[in-house]
Amino acid sequence: MQPMNGKPSSGSNVSQATEEKLSNRAKRKIEQEREQQRRRIFAVVGGVLAIAIVAAVVFFVTRKPSAPAVAIAPEIDTAIATDRMVMGNPDAPVTLVEWGDYSCPGCGNFALSVEPVLIDAFVKSGQVKFEFRPFPLDIHGNDAVLAAQAATCAADQGKFWRFHDTLFRNQKSEEGFSEPALTAMATQLGLDVPAFSDCLNKPETVDSVATSVQAGKDAGVDSTPTFFINGTKVDWQGWDTLKQDIEKALK
Repeated sequence: MQPMNGKPSSGSNVSQATEEKLSNRAKRKIEQEREQQRRRIFAVVGGVLAIAIVAAVVFFVTRKPSAPAVAIAPEIDTAIATDRMVMGNPDAPVTLVEWGDYSCPGCGNFALSVEPVLIDAFVKSGQVKFEFRPFPLDIHGNDAVLAAQAATCAADQGKFWRFHDTLFRNQKSEEGFSEPALTAMATQLGLDVPAFSDCLNKPETVDSVATSVQAGKDAGVDSTPTFFINGTKVDWQGWDTLKQDIEKALK
């Protein structure tokens, strides 16, 4: 019963204070539970992220780099005689020599567009013996030199011409003529890769290419492709002109 003066009794005050304390405790407990739940969530998320990061690091550290994609040239006609960088009848009445650079666009155009026609028209019939001599130009840097050395190593394994044509098919690739790209070519062409890799930068291989370049300079070569027919330098103006020069030499 409420007192006559309208003020709440002391018992009522105690009851309200107790309720407030209980309410505050409940709120703190709820907040504590929420905080614990947040911590558990953060711990789980952090653990998952840590595992993902470790897995990504392990993947990138341990994975093997994929071999560069290369375009492989077809085999040349097995009926055509070959000897290292020479193809055709050894006793052919006409010898056509090309001084070329694997990074030279003009040499690439000749290899892909003219060389097959030349082979069909004159090499298969035994009229022309065709020889390639490496002449990497300084303007094309180390890639051209390394490609020439790789071709020399392929010649050591009796697979020069297919490797030669494969180099030109990959002239514009993003990988260029890096060692991984050249090794990928050797792998796909069935070369002995350890022997190829050992050969690539051997002093003998480097000297072979340098000797070829010097011989070209001594013969008056200063650009690529440069052609000689039976020892005489001819102007390169395309297949039609070269064909006429060969036909003159055959008369």
